[in-house]
Amino acid sequence: MATVRTVRPDRFWAEVEECIDEAVDEVASQTEAAVSKVGKQAARDVRSNARKAFGGSGEYARGWKVDFKAAGLKSSAVVYNTTQPSLAHLLELGHEQFVWGHPTGRRFAGRKHLEPAFVKGVADLEREMRKDET
Repeated sequence: MATVRTVRPDRFWAEVEECIDEAVDEVASQTEAAVSKVGKQAARDVRSNARKAFGGSGEYARGWKVDFKAAGLKSSAVVYNTTQPSLAHLLELGHEQFVWGHPTGRRFAGRKHLEPAFVKGVADLEREMRKDET
């Protein structure tokens, strides 16, 4: 519900600026909270997808972390792998097979485990940002 304010004519624009600043601050704090929440969920989704796609010891799946940078409307969350960072793009997109540094002519197919988490994260963030919109 909007707050009703009574202002003198000489303070009108100052009051308008204060109202705008309050609204921007509120949206910035909501953005930070939404990005943090969705970033953590995206990291969980990547871990889950990696376990399903690759199985194994789980070292690769356990390595997924999220780095959150709070910057108001420009907040960001980056999901990355701490245990095997150079492996992610090879597993996601596939790669050529090499033996002793020589190409074999064979190719390993990629297994999508990052893209589904990204797509879901974008949809989740949009839903979170629209939740309080009324």
